[in-house]
Amino acid sequence: RAAHLDWRVSKKPLYVIDESNREFLVPDRYAVVREDLMDGYFDPRRQPVLGVVSGAYTPLQNAKAFEFFDAIVGQDAAIYHTAGALGNGERVWILAKLPSNMRVVGDDIVDKYLLLVNSHDGSTSVQLRFTPIRVVCQNTLMLALQAGPRLRVPHTRDLLRRLQDAQR
Repeated sequence: RAAHLDWRVSKKPLYVIDESNREFLVPDRYAVVREDLMDGYFDPRRQPVLGVVSGAYTPLQNAKAFEFFDAIVGQDAAIYHTAGALGNGERVWILAKLPSNMRVVGDDIVDKYLLLVNSHDGSTSVQLRFTPIRVVCQNTLMLALQAGPRLRVPHTRDLLRRLQDAQR
């Protein structure tokens, strides 16, 4: 809630309209939209399509993604640090600071973080990554995603089970 990420996404059937104003369903393609911006009449300026995905794509809601961190934080193994969204919510992240740090050389101390990144546009898998980078914006997120060990979980039907396995 503090990061204003307490919204959900859903897949909506995708249609095209020809020059005669006839609607045609696009088979196996769905628009991913934010439910908090849907109010019956679709206005793309207020209700942007976050992405176009296939029927196999399974959305991971922000609350479910962030629950991954609850057990870690609950064991005092980390503390919530930052969370945010890019664009209209196409990509969201949550960052937890781990309790220990790294000594590089002498007094050069670097904090350690655990990062979870989720895309609602279908462009990437859910990613979990250890990083020394404090993510606060697009630039630091891109930097954090470039290096270090990671776990990728595709947006498939077994997404939640695979995230639970990763948590263990």
